[in-house]
Amino acid sequence: MNNTALSKSVDALGNSFSNNVRTLVQLSLDALNEMYIPEKKVFYEKKKLIDGKIVYTGESIRYTLINLLGLHKALQYGLTIDFELNEILDYHIENIQKIKSIGDIGLLLWNCSRIAPEKITKILPKINFASILTDYPDAQKGFTNELAWLLIGLISASTFNSSFTSVINKLPHEVYKILRNNYGGHGIFSHSTIRGLKTFSRSRVGSFADQIYPIYAFTMYSKSFQNEEALMVAKECGETIVKHQGEQGQWWWHYDSLTGKILSKYPVYSVHQDSMAKLALSMLGKAINRNFSEEILKGARWMDGDNSMNKTMFDLENRMIYRRISPLKVNRISNIIFSLLGKEKLPKKNSLRTLYETWSYHYGWILFAHSNVMKKNNKIEGKSKKTSNKEDKHNPTIFSIND
Repeated sequence: MNNTALSKSVDALGNSFSNNVRTLVQLSLDALNEMYIPEKKVFYEKKKLIDGKIVYTGESIRYTLINLLGLHKALQYGLTIDFELNEILDYHIENIQKIKSIGDIGLLLWNCSRIAPEKITKILPKINFASILTDYPDAQKGFTNELAWLLIGLISASTFNSSFTSVINKLPHEVYKILRNNYGGHGIFSHSTIRGLKTFSRSRVGSFADQIYPIYAFTMYSKSFQNEEALMVAKECGETIVKHQGEQGQWWWHYDSLTGKILSKYPVYSVHQDSMAKLALSMLGKAINRNFSEEILKGARWMDGDNSMNKTMFDLENRMIYRRISPLKVNRISNIIFSLLGKEKLPKKNSLRTLYETWSYHYGWILFAHSNVMKKNNKIEGKSKKTSNKEDKHNPTIFSIND
């Protein structure tokens, strides 16, 4: 297929995707309404379908902060939301001592920069930014995912608040350096900085998430500081995960930072397929003038039944997006060792299972990644009614190219 034909094909698929993603955005807004705990100003961690009944479990500050990002993006594009974002943000700034992760500090800064930049100064007396890289366990271990969030938060906050910029001084560059050292040079970031036998599988190995957030962060860093190296690394990483994308659009789970190869394909997570890949690749694509629509849409189609189980991951009646497809038994270490030996063990189809859970941050990333398809003059008002379908009310088609 020539470039012109490919472009038309992607455009056609993209138009259908945009039409159908409205349903997904509404589902996310409604689900977050149901998962919010107003007296605690946090969201439940998980929503599970057990024996036909919905069960909510856990509470998560991290997921709350991600959901705030998504809800603000929805508001930005003219959607009606049922949350007072400033009140929730104020609560978590006031109770910042409850945050035990440097990544969550990054998410909080990111939220401040988007929702209320003037609130950034309220954080300054509560956090010792001079020692932040040694005060938090995930920073001490050099966790890639969390450090990428911190870098995004630092850059975002600096953009809107000059007093914050003077306080953090060279911290963004220090965080960038740590993340740069986690990059294996073959298109893949490792999970952490710490090396050694006991930490092998979580240092040399990088998850899909360990690629997505650094791509976003390095693209931002490159633009903010005119750093060509950062964009080069982001580009290499983006192109590597795209190269490894499965035939059915799967974004695989574990990669080897020393070789750039896939180490473990399963589980395949829904949030990667419909949101996180788009979040990073869209950001990167704008910076390097490349269109990743084909890969993004291919990943999204996996959600709609073009997967190894031939089943949709959407349950509109229960406002759920099933979390993943994985083997019944997952031995991550064993899978990685076999892959390193060149003897990857792929699961048989009859051993695969769907996990009937949704983790609330999934809805947040959907809103963050997809709210831009909504028009400001076409608001979604209030909650939608539960959707039913005479043919299969649990398994509607969301990303059909035939609509």
